[in-house]
Amino acid sequence: MTMIEERFSQECSDAERRYSASRNLEQNRLSTPSATQIQVLESESRYETRLRTINPRDRAALERILGENNLFHANYFEQAVDTTRSVGKVHIVDDLGVPLGSGTGFLVGPGILLTNNHVLDDEAQSVGSFVEFDFELDLDFRPKGTTTFALRPDLLFITNAHLDFTFVGVESTNSGGAQLSDFGTIPLIPDSGKALINEPVSIVQHPNGGFKRVALRDSKILGIPDAPDDDFIHYSTDTDPGASGSPVLNDQWQAVALHHAGVPGPGGTWVANEGVRISRIFAWLKNQTNEGNRRANEVLESVATQHVGEAPDVRADLGETDGLAEARSFSSDRWDEDDGYDPDFLDTRIPLPLPADSSDVVQVGRDPELKYTHFSVAMSRRRRLPFVTAVNVDGSRLVSLRRGNDVWRLDPRIPGDLQIDNRAYIRNDYDRGHLVRRLSPVWGSRRAREKAEEDTFHYTNCAPQHKDLNRRTWLDLEDYILDVASEQNIRASIFTGPVFSPDDPMYRREFQIPVQYWKIACTESENGELVAAGYLQTQKNLIGDVREAFGDYKTYRVPIQLIQSLTELELDALIGVDSLSARESDVIIREVALDQDPTTLP
Repeated sequence: MTMIEERFSQECSDAERRYSASRNLEQNRLSTPSATQIQVLESESRYETRLRTINPRDRAALERILGENNLFHANYFEQAVDTTRSVGKVHIVDDLGVPLGSGTGFLVGPGILLTNNHVLDDEAQSVGSFVEFDFELDLDFRPKGTTTFALRPDLLFITNAHLDFTFVGVESTNSGGAQLSDFGTIPLIPDSGKALINEPVSIVQHPNGGFKRVALRDSKILGIPDAPDDDFIHYSTDTDPGASGSPVLNDQWQAVALHHAGVPGPGGTWVANEGVRISRIFAWLKNQTNEGNRRANEVLESVATQHVGEAPDVRADLGETDGLAEARSFSSDRWDEDDGYDPDFLDTRIPLPLPADSSDVVQVGRDPELKYTHFSVAMSRRRRLPFVTAVNVDGSRLVSLRRGNDVWRLDPRIPGDLQIDNRAYIRNDYDRGHLVRRLSPVWGSRRAREKAEEDTFHYTNCAPQHKDLNRRTWLDLEDYILDVASEQNIRASIFTGPVFSPDDPMYRREFQIPVQYWKIACTESENGELVAAGYLQTQKNLIGDVREAFGDYKTYRVPIQLIQSLTELELDALIGVDSLSARESDVIIREVALDQDPTTLP
């Protein structure tokens, strides 16, 4: 062990001892706990809640919870690997760059890390600190290559000493271009009842500041002291200094608690380890939100998930019932003053393109369009995705707002079952691909800009796009169009949507995933003539397993006539002003080189 690692270990050990001592003074009932003090009877409601959190198709899970069954499907280890990727080593560094210690933390939402208060207790301490992922051994017991990300307390920082937790922001892209989202998250469930007494738990940790290790199932929940609503839970899992901030996980790899300290017994002994219950952290956040704490509300909306439905019946296959709660929807009167996409934004009127057959279009009252700030969406009832989005872009007034923590919402103006929610995007390589890009409608007054950006984070404005498409060629195309609009101070109307094909693959027996996306950009030339250009992004090499790459991604410049035939949208107003010449239109598809300096929008 190096001198720095020894110092890390000592600092962390001292911090844990200090915390344990303070807990001892705070709660005398913890000074000499016995097994009878710790054990409590589980209520029937806790059993029901616990059963709601499991996948109904995993029948053995019920036996493991209610009795003894050590048979697991092989995917248990795949779930473990997927979950442990989100756990990292937290390096605590002072403002002079001197290492002060280390702990463990784990990602719980977009750009949000959860650890202990006694690991990171203030924003100033977090400024120079960072989190390191993949600090572990490979199959040959050699160190893997690691990836580090700077902590960003300026984006988010909220902490509580009694519950010993800290939520802190993390940069989304590091200096080497690595994406934080590649390491996934461990979703947090606010409901109490994710673990029962005598149920095994596992802890993923960086003991003594060393390589990542897992205390796997060789421990049990000992109990919840005194009352079912106590803030802490006790278990017998092995930990070492440096494990502070680790997730305590049940057999479904759900976070039951945030590990933080040992429980001292008489004569300097230790009778248990202790974690902060996730449900109690959420109760505190909810109380703070009700008192107007903006950051507590941000955390609640960004990381809270819950499993819904009745407790599974072992006599019937209920199918997939577990899902994710969405961030609280806005009030439906939010858009009363909004006109959405303006068809007269340019000198030539361009109506919102709609399907020739309107029977599948979701109606908002009697209106086929959902109107947001500077853009509109028309939804497919059958596919629960947009047919088309339309946005007005004022290049001379565009403002580049810094991206915060993504908060996605359902639109309250249409039924929730007509919108594909977060269940299509959790624990896979699908991004919520913006159709109207986040920055496209961000112009006008300050309130309009902020409102427009928030509006783009609705499930009605996204579709499942593989991360390699969404963050590369699709982003390149959007950058290309917005850069031209901004640099040349031009106004444009942009139309975007997926291509719905009966051959699109099914995912999770519920979601049909589009494999092609299209975009049309319209503007006016120097002599005032309307011109338009159509683009097609194809994922035709889609591989059935979502965790594998789609294959080659390419952007094509195509005739708008082709987009009309693929989508059956009414695009006649644009076909006549397509900037592709008749000769070029004979060549149905040609690839676009987006790395060249653009001179005109089309």
